[in-house]
Amino acid sequence: MQTASLGLSAEDVKRLLAEVDENENNLISYAEFVPLAVDVVQIMRLQDDYAVHVDDVTDELMDAAVQILNMDEAQFIAEVMAAVGRTGQSSLDKTQLKALLRSPRFNLTKQQANAAAGEFGSMEAVDADSCKALFAVVLKEIAFALASQNLGEVGVVLTKILEVYDKDSTGLLDAPLVKKGLQTGFPHLTRLQVQSLMNGAPMDEETGQMEYKRHLPKLTALIKAYSSPEAFAERNELSQRAEFQPAQLMGGEDKAGFDKRLKALFDEADKDHSGMLDPAEFETVLKNMDLGLLPDEIDYLLEYGDKDGDGQISIDEFTEIAYSTLSMLARERAINATMYAEAY
Repeated sequence: MQTASLGLSAEDVKRLLAEVDENENNLISYAEFVPLAVDVVQIMRLQDDYAVHVDDVTDELMDAAVQILNMDEAQFIAEVMAAVGRTGQSSLDKTQLKALLRSPRFNLTKQQANAAAGEFGSMEAVDADSCKALFAVVLKEIAFALASQNLGEVGVVLTKILEVYDKDSTGLLDAPLVKKGLQTGFPHLTRLQVQSLMNGAPMDEETGQMEYKRHLPKLTALIKAYSSPEAFAERNELSQRAEFQPAQLMGGEDKAGFDKRLKALFDEADKDHSGMLDPAEFETVLKNMDLGLLPDEIDYLLEYGDKDGDGQISIDEFTEIAYSTLSMLARERAINATMYAEAY
C-alpha cells in the first residue's frame, strides 16, 4: 500500500488489514478492502492539497509578520547590533536575548519574545549572520502566533481537549495522548486519518514529546478537510464506483492460475531447493510476474514477505497470501487513478 506519507510501517499495515478482515478468514475481500484503499488515497490527495495551500498561507503570514515587526531584515540587524553594542557585550545568553526581544522597539508580545529566544538559544557571537538567523526565527514565531489565532471552532475544541492532558502547560505531550485527544474529540475520524495527523509533527528534542501547539494549525486544517461534506461525498461516491474485481486487476488471471505460475517461478529461482528465497531472488520473481509493480511496491512486498526479519522469504507462506496482497496493490492503484482523474 502507498503509505509513505502516512507514517505507517509494514507492521502497521498488517494490523490494519487484520482489522478490516471482518470474517477473520485471513483473506481481505473486495468489500473489506475498498474503504481502506479509498481512505489511503483520499488522505494522500488532501495532504497534497494542504501542502500547496500552506505554502501560500505561509507567505502571507510572513508578510504580515514583517508588518507587525515594523522593520525589514536590514533594520532588524542594525537594531539588534546597536542594542547589544550599547551594553558592551559580544554575546548573549538566552535570558539576555529574551530581555532584548521584549524591548518595545521590536513590537513583540512577551510570549513571542520568549518563544523566539527559546527557539534560537544563545547568541555566541552577535554579528550580521546571527542577527539574520534571529530575524528569521522572530518572523516564524509571529507567523505562528497569527496562524494560531485563526483556528476556528475545530481548533478551539482540539486545543481545549489537548490542554486537559497538558497539566503543566508546557505545550508538549506524549504522542499517544495527542492521538487519544483526536479520537475523543473527533470520533468520526478513521484510524488512518488519525495516524496521518500524527505524522510529521514537530517533536521536542530533549523530551521526545510532540510540540502539539505548534502542530495545531496543521492538525486543524486537515481535520477540517477530512471532515468536510465534500470529503464524505467523495469517499461514498468512489466506494460505489470502484467496481474493481480481483481477476480484472490481475490481468484476467484467477487465484489458482496465478498461484501455479508464481510457484513455478519460485521453484525456478530456488536453486538450492530450500523453500526460501533471498531478497534478490524474490525481486526477480516479482519482476518476472509482469504485474507492473513499482520499486516501492516491490520493497513493501519484500518487507511483508520476510515475516521473521531474517532476510529470507518462505515460498509457501508468501504464495498463500500473494494473490490477495498483490491484487490489493492493484486495486489501490486503480482507485488512485480513478480518484485523481475525478479530482483533476
